Amino acid sequence: TITTPASGNPTYMLNQAIVSNYSCSDGGSGVATCAGTVPNGNNLNTSSVGTQNFTVNATDKVGNASNLSAGFSVSYNICALYDQTKAVESNATIPVRFYLCDANQTDVSSSSIAVNLIGIQQISTSTSGVIVTYPAATPDANFRYSSDLGPSGGYIMNVSTMGYAAGTYQVTFTVANDPIPHSLLFQVTQ
Repeated sequence: TITTPASGNPTYMLNQAIVSNYSCSDGGSGVATCAGTVPNGNNLNTSSVGTQNFTVNATDKVGNASNLSAGFSVSYNICALYDQTKAVESNATIPVRFYLCDANQTDVSSSSIAVNLIGIQQISTSTSGVIVTYPAATPDANFRYSSDLGPSGGYIMNVSTMGYAAGTYQVTFTVANDPIPHSLLFQVTQ
């Protein structure tokens, strides 16, 4: 039985401490061996982004063997570098800025890690009512890396809100090797 990682292909953050939990049982001769990808009670390997497979192999005392596997994903954490709860006026440009971080908020951004826009969609017609102003900037078609952002680098995409109706918008994007799409929010007011 594998309890952790849980069934259903859970997602954990990069460098998140997740303790493995599994057991083996046998109704006949008894369990001879019970070994997982890591020893029971040790942390799963969450040191790299991507999909992982955790396997437990068991044998009983007469040599019968069995195994069970559970998949899980490791994903980046996204640390926003702007206030997602404040709005910009329509026809402004908002800098959607963030850095890639791990479970401990450590900056792991790099110019070699590509971040690509999937799309922008309105998810609500309401806003907080608090307006913030950003300096004028040239809109971008995608995210770009900047060593000037975050603790040691980050990503930015200047989004023009020209023609956007009032409301809350979700920016969805992918990060290289990360199996999970990510999103950030911004708000537009009239």
